[in-house]
Amino acid sequence: RVLEMYGQYAFQILAVTRDHHGNSVGSTNVTFLVIVEEEPVKAVISGGSSRLVSLSKASPLTFSAKGSADPAYPLHGLRFNWSLVDLKTSASIPMPNLNLSSASLNIRRDVLHSNVTYLLELNVTSLAASRPRHTVTFQRIRTTDDSIPEVEILTAVKLNVNIRDKLVLSVVLEPSDAEFNETSLSKVWICTSGNLNLSDPSILKSSTNDRNLIFKPYALLPGTDFVFSVRVRPFTAG
Repeated sequence: RVLEMYGQYAFQILAVTRDHHGNSVGSTNVTFLVIVEEEPVKAVISGGSSRLVSLSKASPLTFSAKGSADPAYPLHGLRFNWSLVDLKTSASIPMPNLNLSSASLNIRRDVLHSNVTYLLELNVTSLAASRPRHTVTFQRIRTTDDSIPEVEILTAVKLNVNIRDKLVLSVVLEPSDAEFNETSLSKVWICTSGNLNLSDPSILKSSTNDRNLIFKPYALLPGTDFVFSVRVRPFTAG
């Protein structure tokens, strides 16, 4: 069983000393108390800690924080505060009409410059507690004029998975990306959290180069967080 949040648990360790005949000649015991505190707010920007984006498209850049959560108060809302800074000049990029209640952020590509690295900051605040509960995460954004595919992983960013079930993650092109098609793209799935070997034949029912990453039942360890990403690029000639 998993220890529940706010729970108090007492554990006792009993040690018995025995002679060479197996008879008990003494014992001692220690009792200790475990108090489970509330989990902190989690801030997640889809795409991981860094992202390469193309400025050659007309559609706005979309960023999602839908994987963010307050595990201690899951039924209450969150406030999202975004900011974007040019790391070379420290200049802030204006983001008008910012909706603090929205987990999505749209940025016009024409306000960004090519071959520049920006830092996107997301501050997530829980609206549940009387005292402030918030956390911050960052994503490094590199821009290019080259045309590159833009994709998303179809399954939700964060899942509570029953280990008996088969889990499928799928990569799809963004609807706005009409320049590429899925058959022209190579794909490589990676466990970026580093705690799962995808080359182990007991883990996957698919290849790490397939569109769908299919996990076998019982492949994922209970109570463990896993982070997966997929690298997508056009096939090169020859």
